[in-house]
Amino acid sequence: MRRVVSFAGAAFGGLCLYILWETADSTTEKLIGSILISCLSAFFVYVGVVGQGWNQFGFNDDLSLYKKVKKKYGIRW
Repeated sequence: MRRVVSFAGAAFGGLCLYILWETADSTTEKLIGSILISCLSAFFVYVGVVGQGWNQFGFNDDLSLYKKVKKKYGIRW
């Protein structure tokens, strides 16, 4: 469920970027808004992939599992 919500939030961020670039008049508004929305979307993707904390046995955290998968398959990021 966490992954679905997180990736839906990131997709909504992409939609917001499109709307911002189509409607905003000044370049400053576009840049500041784009940076903010991109950071939030990246955070949503991170939470969707890794989790949000260090609680190994919690439902909202897969960080320990992600570290094991990284080591097993040689993923660098």
